[in-house]
Amino acid sequence: MTKGIRISQAGIPVSRATDYQKTMDERWPLLEHSFMGIIDIQQMSTASQGVRENVAGTIADIPIFKHGRGYLPAFRVERISSSGFDNFNTPLEQSMFADEQYIYLRVFKSAGVIVINAKFFLAVVDRDCMQEFQAPIDIITASQVTNPSTYGLKIKNVTSAQGMREKNKKEYTLNTNAKSMAIQMHGVRRADQYSIPAYNVVIDHRLGYPPTYYLARRYAQEGSSNPSLGKTVVEAMNAGSGISSSNSITMLVRGAQAPLLGDYMFIILKDPVDTAK
Repeated sequence: MTKGIRISQAGIPVSRATDYQKTMDERWPLLEHSFMGIIDIQQMSTASQGVRENVAGTIADIPIFKHGRGYLPAFRVERISSSGFDNFNTPLEQSMFADEQYIYLRVFKSAGVIVINAKFFLAVVDRDCMQEFQAPIDIITASQVTNPSTYGLKIKNVTSAQGMREKNKKEYTLNTNAKSMAIQMHGVRRADQYSIPAYNVVIDHRLGYPPTYYLARRYAQEGSSNPSLGKTVVEAMNAGSGISSSNSITMLVRGAQAPLLGDYMFIILKDPVDTAK
């Protein structure tokens, strides 16, 4: 093993820790976020500044969050509530997309102005996952179970009355009793008639176990009635992308109701799908 910073979870010797039992390894980037929180939009008009509408006024792309990353970001959405518009019972996350500066909500409506309300959890990954990346692989089989304790390495975000006795793990920048999600791979794969198997997203991860992953479709907006015609955008991660199967080497993602076709951004994590011990 090369020299550098290696920190394992509490109770596991760093020399015997699997890749996914490490809290920090300088060779592996973590799944960090530029934003994570609840967005609460109340009484927003489709006539507001920045809204893109088609000529007929029946489709509106509403900028609901400025991420400002300068690239197409990986992002996750979980709906809390929404009203004021009808997207044909489509889940909220499937009605959202991002370009290099904003995350948009697309709404379908009758001609004229409508007022929308939407409350949802949003997480924006602070890394250009459209770029190809693959981390090294060291130890894949666990020989020891984590043993959380009051000891270990902890770094607080801000000082508080609880100090290092604080039990809420989100208050720590680093906590060896917690689990950090390390990235194994990311990039873009295409699904089409030439894929093997055809119309599948195929990723050779070689981790030795089925990994945790995220997937999002990247596409160019098309159609004469599209207010964002010609823009290259990305959907929310795992917004109905497909059904996956994986062995210790390769992961395949196929369409659930129709064949997959196009480019898909993926993030493969060091963690197995069944546990994050």
